Amino acid sequence: MKCLRAVAVGDNVVGRGVMTVDAIHVSSRKKVDIINPIDSIVFLTRIQTRILAWHAFVALKVRTLAQRFAAAVMKINRVTKKTNQVTLQNLAWLERTAGIAQSLQNQVAQLFQVINIFKLGSRDRQAFIGLILNNPAHATLQGRRHVWRAKMAGRCRRQTACGLWEKTGGLHG
Repeated sequence: MKCLRAVAVGDNVVGRGVMTVDAIHVSSRKKVDIINPIDSIVFLTRIQTRILAWHAFVALKVRTLAQRFAAAVMKINRVTKKTNQVTLQNLAWLERTAGIAQSLQNQVAQLFQVINIFKLGSRDRQAFIGLILNNPAHATLQGRRHVWRAKMAGRCRRQTACGLWEKTGGLHG
């Protein structure tokens, strides 16, 4: 009987041990059921942390690019302002050049009026103008000789005080 009792006590201890192991097993499962979502949360938190770090990096790059863009826009504005100033200077120069061209045109017209005092025949006039256009330095001496010969030949006319042209046979007085 002692043996039976010892067996019964052993059986009881083993039964309690099995129940304890079953309780530990059930408790472990509960812990796993609790720990798995926590591990998932930790994993997702790590991912979010990396995403936030990436966003911070991208935001820094975007800010740097925005600053560079703003600097480029300011430079473009300065260049545009300078270009506008140069364009206005060129316009003023062009207006002055147009005034000079107009003055030259007026002077040429006056020169032709002076030249027209001597009314040369068409052949003589063409030769004289051709001479002036081809070699103006040579035209002064040669042209004077040509006009002198035309005067001496009586083909020269001069304008009188009343505005009429008269044929002269000699030098203009």
